[in-house]
Amino acid sequence: MKVLHKGLAANFFSLSLVQVANSVLPIITFPIVARIIGPDKFGAISFAGAAVTYFTLLINYGFDLSSTRTIAKNRDNATVRDRVFSEVLFAKIFLLSISAILFLITLFTIPQFANEKKLLAFTFLSCFGAVITPNWFYQGMQELYRVAIFNFVSKLLFTISILFVIREQKDYLLQPLILSISSIVVVKKSFCSMPVGRVKALKPLGHSGQRRLQLVVGSNEIETGYPHCIVLPSSL
Repeated sequence: MKVLHKGLAANFFSLSLVQVANSVLPIITFPIVARIIGPDKFGAISFAGAAVTYFTLLINYGFDLSSTRTIAKNRDNATVRDRVFSEVLFAKIFLLSISAILFLITLFTIPQFANEKKLLAFTFLSCFGAVITPNWFYQGMQELYRVAIFNFVSKLLFTISILFVIREQKDYLLQPLILSISSIVVVKKSFCSMPVGRVKALKPLGHSGQRRLQLVVGSNEIETGYPHCIVLPSSL
């Protein structure tokens, strides 16, 4: 019972830390950035962020729900953990490739995108972080404190960088660049900090035929995550 209460307390603290990072820190940077770069450029940043969100949704594909649930049900099953982790990782790489192609097409065909190529490109870099983030795995393992720590560090790093870097209107391009880089750096650290022996990525070359194809494109997890993928955008 004490272990259960300790776990609940840790999860509560972790979620509280995430809320602080997501709610309080942006309040610090929002008025400063808006005043320096002006409403036009701030609107352009918001537009770029909203546009790239659709590509992020495609890459995440509902894995945060479907795969997290699978991991939670098989926390002590190393075979299932390795399979799900590998398929989600390769599925996200596959979906990133599709997203990159679609992004390049829209970047050069839609006038609103063509006018802010650098801004959108810097914003799109955050999609690479979405590929390797292991937050869904930590959630399934009920290790929310890891998610909270890395989330807080990412937001804090971004906030400090913005306060020192954004000095004039032309620096507006640095805002999405700093956000993307800080997210990728922290997510990479989170990925590399996964406990040794907890999970390992399966190598596609170690399999043959249909199984290799399933692993490379993560088709099993894509099929599982599909219902969640089509629900998430409609809830925004």
